[in-house]
Order: sequence, then structure tokens, then C-alpha cells
Amino acid sequence: MKEDDIKLMKRINEIYLEISVYGYRRITKQLKTNGFKVGQNKVYRLMKLMYISGPSLRLKRRKINLKKDKIKIYPYLLNDIDINRANQVWSRY
Repeated sequence: MKEDDIKLMKRINEIYLEISVYGYRRITKQLKTNGFKVGQNKVYRLMKLMYISGPSLRLKRRKINLKKDKIKIYPYLLNDIDINRANQVWSRY
């Protein structure tokens, strides 16, 4: 790893410890105002290397079966009916 990357990582860590809600985009802006010439991709890569994540990555959660509770299950009412021609039974859904 280059010395420039190590300096950059130290500064990223300082910024992150000051304001832990900053993601890679805001940290990039902060670094640019401090005089570093760096892009978002590099900051993102270094933050990933340092196991630092912004709030959007920490708050992402899997949404498992949220609609399952809201779905109404209807009973099958055609068990006893003998369907033998077209258009004998219609369904709305």
C-alpha cells in the first residue's frame, strides 16, 4: 500500500470518528475541502478495506415476507362442481 493511501486512510478515520454518520460521498467532499485530490471510488474502496460503512449500509435490512401478512387467502369453492364446458365458471381474480 502506498504512503498516500495510508495518509488518506488516517484522515478518513479521523473524519469518521468525528462524524460517524458520514458516508463515502460526504467524506470525499470533506477530503476535497481539506486539499486531498481523491475520487469517490477510491474513498469507497479504502473505507471498505477499513471496514467502515456509512449509515445507508448499516441500516439496510432484508424485507422478508412483509406482504405475506396482508394477503387474504380465499377458500377454493369449486371442489364439488363438475366443470365440463367453457364459460361455466368465471373468476374475478
